[in-house]
Amino acid sequence: MTLMARTLSNIPTSPMVVKIRVVASAQAASLIAPVLSGLGGRGVHSQALEGGVWELVTWVEQKSFRPSRLGRIKHACVSLSRYLGDVLLDWEPQELSRLPSRAQKRFFGLFQITSRLWVGPPGTKAELGEAQNLLELEVGQAEHCGLEPASRSALLLLEELLCKERIARALDVKAGTGLFSMAAALWGVERVLALDEEPHAVRVARSNLRRNQLAEIVKVRCIPLKKWGGLQDLVIAVASQRVLRREMTHILRRVGPGGWLLLGGLRSPHVEEFLCRCCPPFSLEARGKELWWESLLLRLRRPTGHTSVQIPGYDSCVNGKKVE
Repeated sequence: MTLMARTLSNIPTSPMVVKIRVVASAQAASLIAPVLSGLGGRGVHSQALEGGVWELVTWVEQKSFRPSRLGRIKHACVSLSRYLGDVLLDWEPQELSRLPSRAQKRFFGLFQITSRLWVGPPGTKAELGEAQNLLELEVGQAEHCGLEPASRSALLLLEELLCKERIARALDVKAGTGLFSMAAALWGVERVLALDEEPHAVRVARSNLRRNQLAEIVKVRCIPLKKWGGLQDLVIAVASQRVLRREMTHILRRVGPGGWLLLGGLRSPHVEEFLCRCCPPFSLEARGKELWWESLLLRLRRPTGHTSVQIPGYDSCVNGKKVE
């Protein structure tokens, strides 16, 4: 990481703002943007630069700027530069007649998630290779834009699964932007139902489905998982650990015999806790990791001599450890 700081002793007496700028790869930019946005509370302006990197800029009023406030973003830049390429951070005073307009709190730009899937904002143009697809996404405040490491690790496992397995029905328990549902449809799943309790996310997902001409395959409903019944060949559950813990019993009960479960959004130290919740009767088939997040691909064993599968309750596991 490269840091270029200009001390406040060099700031003229008249400037109104301090410009704070980060240059990073798309994936690093997606992680840094919320931190950068929080410094001034006015969002982040972004533009693509040569070499496949992005410039993120925000402005802070001089009277409220303190270099000590940059500690969190400095730490983020140093940490991410170890994994996602060089990250440049600098700041300088500027004389402006007024503050720039407010911008988005998060970053989203053209990005290749897997060997076959790209994402980008509406209207994005890209030269795609054979068998590649570009999903144009409105992201708003919905989850899953594809740049997040948690999303990417899960999408890589999903692509691997659907390259070798034919799936008729899938359930996406946290639709967000609709990214996972649309990817599943592109990769051969015949019918997908996406659920989300947030009306904003449902509106975003439906808009994205229409934009990418996948609304006939994927249906989105604004209901909690516990109010929807039925067994699926594939259940996609990529969400925060808090949501996964709360909904895990319902998630496990939606997977049909011989079906697949994709869990994503897990922080590495907590993976064993979730494995304990699932295995048995599920078996771990694949595991992916991106930075500090992991995803798990599991399969429910087909029962022998029974018509239903009993999912273990919470009493089979205490604090992520099996009870003997």
